[in-house]
Amino acid sequence: MEERLVDIKKLSQYLGVKEGTIYSWVNQEKIPYVKINRLVRFNLKMINEWIDNNSVESHSIY
Repeated sequence: MEERLVDIKKLSQYLGVKEGTIYSWVNQEKIPYVKINRLVRFNLKMINEWIDNNSVESHSIY
């Protein structure tokens, strides 16, 4: 998989969350990002790993 950097707008569409939420996560350092001078970009490979590492399995009680 080719490493690709995306901006906040594209990441918000990819994750289905508001851009403001991503800005908040960046400020709180909750999400991996790359800073290029003053620009914030996101490596989709790192984002997918972050999603995998933060996934919670459900435990059904029957």
